Amino acid sequence: MSVLAAVVMGNRGRMTLPAPVRAAAGLDEGDEVVAVAEAPGRVVLTSRAAIRAELDAALPPHDAKTPDAVATVRAYREEDITAAEEHLARAEIGTTTIGREEPGPALLRAVGITP
Repeated sequence: MSVLAAVVMGNRGRMTLPAPVRAAAGLDEGDEVVAVAEAPGRVVLTSRAAIRAELDAALPPHDAKTPDAVATVRAYREEDITAAEEHLARAEIGTTTIGREEPGPALLRAVGITP
């Protein structure tokens, strides 16, 4: 359901979201939102809860080794950091990386983004 409302920015950059907009977005007093300037004149607000839900939905199913989404992301990041450090070490000594995946793609594929 979309709700349209005009909002005016004050001299300090402050805006108040009208109650119908907050209600339609499921926002309550004290909720944290992330503001992203997507283009000139376009700002998108997303609640932290919605971001967490989107990330959780994009991650592979949980297993016994990684019981929650945070642990899953941390495990992928640790693998990515290790791969990056190995890549850097090989580059410093001039060895080849043929057959070795560049850092990052495994994490991107895991969350549904094809590099």
